[in-house]
Amino acid sequence: MGDQREAPERILEQQILQLKKQHQIQHQILLQRFQQQQQHLAEQHEQQLRQHLKEFWEQQKKLQEEIRHREHLEALRKKEKHEESAVASNEVKQKLQTFLRQRASGCSKAQPQENSW
Repeated sequence: MGDQREAPERILEQQILQLKKQHQIQHQILLQRFQQQQQHLAEQHEQQLRQHLKEFWEQQKKLQEEIRHREHLEALRKKEKHEESAVASNEVKQKLQTFLRQRASGCSKAQPQENSW
């Protein structure tokens, strides 16, 4: 009769061991799935970060170009009046000096020179 009591206990112990093994296998499967999902999410996150950085640097580049353009326009607006916008030829300078001398000496009736310019 002792064997009959031991048989159900052995069967119960074997079932418990089998359940523990199944539990361990399920735990490993869940852990693997978790690690795969974690890896996938990390890759997605890295890709999103790269995209955001790319967009950020493109925006910064556009802003820098806009700033340079505004500074250039501002420099053109602030250009001092005494700066020459065009360089006069020596002939034009000489004719202007002659005209100014004649005007200063009161020779307004002097013969006008032929305008070759």
